[in-house]
Amino acid sequence: MASDLKVNPNLIFAKIDGVTNEVANVTIKGFPSFKFYKKGEKHKPIHVYGATSYGDFMESLKNLVSYPWIDPKPSEEL
Repeated sequence: MASDLKVNPNLIFAKIDGVTNEVANVTIKGFPSFKFYKKGEKHKPIHVYGATSYGDFMESLKNLVSYPWIDPKPSEEL
């Protein structure tokens, strides 16, 4: 998925092990868990709820970004 998202240069996708790495002010209640941070708002994570498929997750991200979205071609489904 991160590879597909490279077409959106303003979006950074990071994978973090929530068991071994704690992040201040971030609560993880289940796995997988997706947090979105808008530029300049690193202390206000937005949890991406209900994204159970590749398409759902991409649609959620598309609705959160504030720049023109480039639709990626999926390399594989979730």
